[in-house]
Amino acid sequence: MQGILARGEHRFAAVDSAAQGWSFLRRNPGTDLVFTGLRLEGRGNGLALVQNLRGNSVLKHLPVVVYTGHADRMSVRNALALHVQNFLYKPYHDDDIFAEIIKAAAAPWRNNCFAPELDDSARDERKPLLTELNHVLERAREPLCRAAELTDFLPVADVVAPLRRLADAAGATVVDEALARISTLAGEGKWDLWPAAIEAFDLAALIVADRLGDERAVPDFCTPREISAGAEAAERAEWLAAPAAFYVNTLRSIPLVMVILWFFLLIPLLIGRPMG
Repeated sequence: MQGILARGEHRFAAVDSAAQGWSFLRRNPGTDLVFTGLRLEGRGNGLALVQNLRGNSVLKHLPVVVYTGHADRMSVRNALALHVQNFLYKPYHDDDIFAEIIKAAAAPWRNNCFAPELDDSARDERKPLLTELNHVLERAREPLCRAAELTDFLPVADVVAPLRRLADAAGATVVDEALARISTLAGEGKWDLWPAAIEAFDLAALIVADRLGDERAVPDFCTPREISAGAEAAERAEWLAAPAAFYVNTLRSIPLVMVILWFFLLIPLLIGRPMG
């Protein structure tokens, strides 16, 4: 499998168990497609992973292809009931693997996380709103967690209400749904369920970042070279922003300079004697 994916120049990651796979996908919601075995060599059942995905409010649409060397009718029926993309038998074949990748790429599952866009102009109109939402989501997590520590609903409402309006305008239904869940739990005082709600919120935020081309949604897929390039780009942007910040701050200080000049130079000239 890994050799086939490498020959196709696809980025991929491999894990050894269903538990590791579940942990990986929660860190990398930008994953496009999952291949799993029906039985994972004594380390769990591949269908258990699919069940976890289908029960997650954000990852439920992630396509999965199940592979097996031999399967009984019940396993096939269970897999299809979980709406897997396909159920294939080993050995692996290049054409089969690439066909599944093409199928997943033709209808990216993350499109289900956003309101439909009728044309390119709608996407262009939403992009500034998504960009704004992306920035606001980064700042919203801390006050939400602080409100949970205090078990106080009012701060939650103050954060959630404007965020839901922005998410709705940006067409980010995945964010709106996560926020609605947070609001409901806070209103009902079910703070013990808060960690799962915050995790869904974090996943939704990563999906928005992915929509904007931010690879925070696939950190474990990035090569060391890509990570280094990203760090260099961020540092370069910071250096480029420094002159602009200096220019803006200088302009802001001009009125103060004019006031000082007026007080110490022009007023003495008008009254005929120095100040002080």
